[in-house]
Amino acid sequence: MINRVQQPSMLIDLAQARRNIRKMKQKADANHLIFRPHFKTHQSATIGELFRNEGVRQVTVSSVQMAQYFAQNGWTDISIAFPVNLNEAGAINDLAEKISLNILLDSEFVAEQLHHQIRFSCGVFIKIDTGYGRAGILWDDFEAVKSLINKVKSLGRFSLKGLLVHDGNTYHAHSQEEILQIRALSQKRIRTLKEKVDLQNELLVSVGDTPSCSIIDTFEGVDEIRPGNFVFYDLMQLNAGVCSEFDIAAFMQCPIVGVYKEKNQIIVYGGGIHFSKDFLMWGAEKVFGALIQPGTDVSQRKIMKSCFLRSLSQEHGIVQANQQLIESVQIGDPLLFVPVHSCLTASIASNYFDFQGNRIEKYWSTN
Repeated sequence: MINRVQQPSMLIDLAQARRNIRKMKQKADANHLIFRPHFKTHQSATIGELFRNEGVRQVTVSSVQMAQYFAQNGWTDISIAFPVNLNEAGAINDLAEKISLNILLDSEFVAEQLHHQIRFSCGVFIKIDTGYGRAGILWDDFEAVKSLINKVKSLGRFSLKGLLVHDGNTYHAHSQEEILQIRALSQKRIRTLKEKVDLQNELLVSVGDTPSCSIIDTFEGVDEIRPGNFVFYDLMQLNAGVCSEFDIAAFMQCPIVGVYKEKNQIIVYGGGIHFSKDFLMWGAEKVFGALIQPGTDVSQRKIMKSCFLRSLSQEHGIVQANQQLIESVQIGDPLLFVPVHSCLTASIASNYFDFQGNRIEKYWSTN
């Protein structure tokens, strides 16, 4: 653990991240699933090597630029789990020439336009919305799904791989039971879709959310899983019962710049541009980050319930403190927090460090 920091910095417990990877890989193997983890959470070639060391060869990313970064670092089987942006057709074509690339479609128009603009073959997953309400063809629009399948099959540059689902609503669940209900409904809807469109076992079914992948042991009707957040976990997952505090592998360390005893508040250099502005509720309180008890080894993960990051502006963070905390710290000391949502916090972090203070390579800071 770094004793003093000049700026807000993200600390990564590489040993715990490795354990999280191994556990999820073993679960995928036990269920005979393709394990294609989402790299948008860690965005790091260094952490990518932890996956490679566990035998992972197929990965997911969220942008063309991220695909380029990981392709440059030796990954040759990549899915971009984001609807195709036609303005990036040239870059998609360049990637498809060099690696096995899968893209995401939910529009016949995009399929046809992209087909005219590329020269190399791409795998295609069709995005299905089973209830999250973001992108994708609605699961019960059977004719639209069938029509897009036929369109993709008719276009020579594409190889149809499967149906892709993201049950992102599990991240808003408050309990394991709620997560399991969301997953069961999604599974039922995909099964109905396959029956109505008469797909049999022709196409893979790819699902990807950390909450359900973390807590279920069997994956009926699923061929591929794409969780990403599990490599770090966070306060949101802890709050929903998806992980324990000891599974968390990413922390934000911020220096104290102000101590206000009369208000029982501490100001840290660490705001919305470092944490994002995700929050969750602890009773009536909004919490933007949980505080690891100062003076304890981070491996003990002693989260304080009485002191927490209560608000964020652009670069300021306000910690609601008790008298004991106020008396035990001084300006310049670092405080360590568990972020609410590690994906966003990691994405905007300028730097990663391990617990020994060594810098970890990261995509964002290299572009």
